[in-house]
Amino acid sequence: MKNTISKLSILGLLTLILLFIPITEVSAASQLNVYFYNTKKTLKYTGKQVKYSFDGNNIDMKGIPGVIIDGTSIASYLEVFVKSPIGLTASYSDKKGVLTLSSGKTKLVLTAGSKTALLNSKKVTMPQAAVKVKFKESGKIKFLVPVEFVANSFGYVYTWSNSTVTGCITNPLHISYNGKEVNYTGTRGLVSVDGEDIDVSDMPGIIMNNTTLVQGVKVFSESLVGAEYQYDKVSGVLTLTKDSTEVVLTMGQKTAIVNGRERTMDTAPLLITNLDNSTDYIMVPGSFVAASLGYDYKWNATSKTSVLTKSEIIPIPDTDTTGGTGSPETPVPDSIAFHWDLSAALTEEYNKLNALTETAEVSQDKSAASYITAITKSDSTANSETYAIYGNLPFSKAALTNNNGLLNLHINNASTNYQTFYANGLLAQSVTANMDTTAATAVNIGFSLSETGLKYELSQSADGCILYVKLYRNILSRIEAGVSQGNEYLKITGLKGLKAQVNETGDTVTLQFSSTVNGTGDNSIQTSLSAIKSVTTSALGNNTVINFVKNSKSKYRVEQNGNTCMVVFYKESSGIGGEYSLRFNLPDGVSYSELTTEDQYLKNRIIIKIPGEWASYYNQYPVSWSDDVINTAGLLEIGGETQIIIDTAALQGFRLEDQGNGVVTVTLGNPRDIYQNIVVLDPGHGGSAPGAARSINGKTVYEKDLNLKILYELAEKYFNSPDSPVKVYYTRTDDSSLGLYERPAIADLVNADIFVSLHMNANTKSEPKGTEIYYTSTNTNRTASGLDSKILANFILDNLTEQLGTNKRYISSKKLVVTRAAKVPAVLIELGYMSNKSELSQLTDEVFQENAAYAIYNTICQLFEVYPTYR
Repeated sequence: MKNTISKLSILGLLTLILLFIPITEVSAASQLNVYFYNTKKTLKYTGKQVKYSFDGNNIDMKGIPGVIIDGTSIASYLEVFVKSPIGLTASYSDKKGVLTLSSGKTKLVLTAGSKTALLNSKKVTMPQAAVKVKFKESGKIKFLVPVEFVANSFGYVYTWSNSTVTGCITNPLHISYNGKEVNYTGTRGLVSVDGEDIDVSDMPGIIMNNTTLVQGVKVFSESLVGAEYQYDKVSGVLTLTKDSTEVVLTMGQKTAIVNGRERTMDTAPLLITNLDNSTDYIMVPGSFVAASLGYDYKWNATSKTSVLTKSEIIPIPDTDTTGGTGSPETPVPDSIAFHWDLSAALTEEYNKLNALTETAEVSQDKSAASYITAITKSDSTANSETYAIYGNLPFSKAALTNNNGLLNLHINNASTNYQTFYANGLLAQSVTANMDTTAATAVNIGFSLSETGLKYELSQSADGCILYVKLYRNILSRIEAGVSQGNEYLKITGLKGLKAQVNETGDTVTLQFSSTVNGTGDNSIQTSLSAIKSVTTSALGNNTVINFVKNSKSKYRVEQNGNTCMVVFYKESSGIGGEYSLRFNLPDGVSYSELTTEDQYLKNRIIIKIPGEWASYYNQYPVSWSDDVINTAGLLEIGGETQIIIDTAALQGFRLEDQGNGVVTVTLGNPRDIYQNIVVLDPGHGGSAPGAARSINGKTVYEKDLNLKILYELAEKYFNSPDSPVKVYYTRTDDSSLGLYERPAIADLVNADIFVSLHMNANTKSEPKGTEIYYTSTNTNRTASGLDSKILANFILDNLTEQLGTNKRYISSKKLVVTRAAKVPAVLIELGYMSNKSELSQLTDEVFQENAAYAIYNTICQLFEVYPTYR
């Protein structure tokens, strides 16, 4: 990954173009001679020449293509955004080098040579600076802007077609569901069934919660699937029937009924109105419905297509039936066993905060600069804290922004000598003040919040010399328990987004909500429910703690969605003779040691592989299962092996055990209940984000490929070996593109202990070499044995450089998304410099790559020995 350059000088921009354009493109185009006015130099551009389209129609670029700088396409704003059907309004000052684009209430201001833009008066950072250039061949002078950034700023969707070298701009999809209107800017999916393309142009597939929703009637009834389709508008119930399978879906509910048994989907089906054609569509989760009706489902990321093919998987019947013939149990009616509501003493404050519009900006710019003389915690109540910033003169404009738990106060025309003020507060752990290096005279004051979702407001004293930042704790407003859709539940509702820390000791489970007021008061109850014996609530310092005692035979999962936290209970496996989820026999001649597994955790799928073709054997000696977390189980003969395929309602850890006499059992559960040590490994970059690139021996080497080769292709065999003490989950296992916030989110999804991202460094100079480790100081997450991000960074730096012999440089705190947003200790490894010829030669050497893969594995194993998880 390239070094972050806080101030990109014109010379620096020129150097980047010279370094990266010619070598990061796979195929060269005809040469362009581009004159840069700021540097007064001409560059020979031989990279790809980019075209653009809007809503499927090519934009006339008047013979001037877009160019690519460090993976970002930039092009003339006039042709792409003003004279095209997009039709933005533009004002350009050639003297100041300032371009203003506007449409409706959106206004974007860009300055030549600067990555900082103003979007609706707020500072934002662009991936590349806007530049004024002259194309020598045509003599045309153009002001080039980063196209994707500008398109997204005005609410358009931007996608890249590598095959046609085209930046595709489209209007968002205007839809409504659950009573709200949404401008959908995500992927628009196509669909094919058994090789036949389905026309879904009127309502393409849309992605929600990493699940593609597709048209129910076109995809599953009017296609080759041919399921009988019945929809009841009054109840919102859709029934799909094919052969002996019946799938019942209720709009807005994640629970489906498949042949009389409850199954849980990742995303609920929805009645969605396409506002662009004023038509209603029943949209269903494609992967779940396909699997239920006997079809394999694959997502083709390149063509953005849901691919359905008739499955060769032989379904394994659920063995947990009560009537002996597969008849379902009598459903338990929905009911509420008890509830505690918000106390009367807090009602007024709760309603006030619920209606609070978070004040994010105060004052107007002043001519005189204010010097910050002090920062204090001026006021503290049971439910809020106030921090005061004192200036010697009235403050200029100040604005607050909240970025994943780091609240930043930006003050124009101000200065300070403060660095870190330890607030000793419960809601702000520290306050850091620094001069803003991107502005002439401005100060950034960062508040490291105890929770990401705290409410806040900004105000100013009457004389303008004091700024007040007030933080409010979350408030629990209701706690209830009961039965819903056949499952017992415990539901907690708060004012803002809830995030529970879950701990289990025996049958007692503790939910702790940080920086949260116990709005329902201290309570205790013995319940009439079968899964929950008792529930108590209490305040613990700044937090609220809910303890419940569960039935030892009951399993549970915690679902957190916005301001609600739901604990859903289901019974432990029974009916197949033990505390496990699935059981099968091994055919004669097959040993337990020959079994292999594949964890397709992002699909909630587990595959057990048995050498040989044994479908007929398992017809005689069936696989048995009855765990409610299993949606479907099946057999597949492929490539000389038999696969037991387990699809689960939620991501599960799994453990195989040899019971002797050829019997194997599989236990499913929360990953932390199954594995002692869990790491998420992130091969940096991928897809359309290649990272750094350099040429060696006439071949272009991309950072994304080195990261994937070492961390996944080579290290995977060590982490997934039978004797590995570490369970690994990968953010990507191929050349796919993944958002920066999606990567650390996987650590939260799998309840990981640590997060490690691998990158390669690059510099405009060729001298630097060696290994660096980055962490983020505001990520204060700590394991039970005291491991935090800084300790993790030091440990990995010491061990990697010792094992690999690379130059030991340093660790450094940087505000990187992947290390800052992670909910666990997280680091980013810069293994070596691709800009150093000798180190590039080493990084591309197969022996070194193998050694690096093992060194990373060995280092993480050693880490958990020194800092155990105590599970």
